[in-house]
Amino acid sequence: MTDRRAVLAAGNNADLYEAVFRAQGLRFARLPDGFAALDPPPPFYGHGVVTRPGSAAGLLARLERTFGARTAIKDSFCEIDEARRRVLFEARWIWRAAEGPESDWRRIDTPALLAAWEGAWGATSPTEQRMFPDTCLTDPGLAFFGRIEAGRVTAGCIVNRSAEVVGLSNVFGDGPETFAEAAASAENFGAGRPVVGYERGADLEAAQKAGFETIGALRVLVPVAV
Repeated sequence: MTDRRAVLAAGNNADLYEAVFRAQGLRFARLPDGFAALDPPPPFYGHGVVTRPGSAAGLLARLERTFGARTAIKDSFCEIDEARRRVLFEARWIWRAAEGPESDWRRIDTPALLAAWEGAWGATSPTEQRMFPDTCLTDPGLAFFGRIEAGRVTAGCIVNRSAEVVGLSNVFGDGPETFAEAAASAENFGAGRPVVGYERGADLEAAQKAGFETIGALRVLVPVAV
């Protein structure tokens, strides 16, 4: 049986997709079974996110009617037959109950700071496209945080708020405390909501050291030719 917390985490991830697509001026649909792109997605984003267990195959079929063989999807509960897909990566949904920590990371609240934040993030996630336009700063459910040292952004994260949880993503920066500091920023923005997200590899280990537990598996599936 799927952990309800994983369902909440998948829904929050779909909320993040919605915020990014809206900021980019891209069309999308929110469906009972997930998020569905109507325009080609920006870099690092797929065409859909499954948010309801048991509905992955149906969402994929809907997306393929629009995007054909190019479709990439977040298989949030590992339900899709891999026969026509390649697993780009596997990860784990993560959850941390509110702990009340403080964070000295700064809210990124001006276009200049956002540009600096994206420049620092882009050092590890390069793309020629501007991923987070200034319109992101006007979304009340979306926030960027960063560690500012000597006028430079040296670490950061994205936080997005849903009804029951707050999501943590795009964590970057050096130092053993980076993930814990990012999680504290997320919790503060979430006003006591549990913090969710997904990670893999060394980032998953960092999340677990920061008090997160794993609550389910997910996969990102892409066309075999990609």
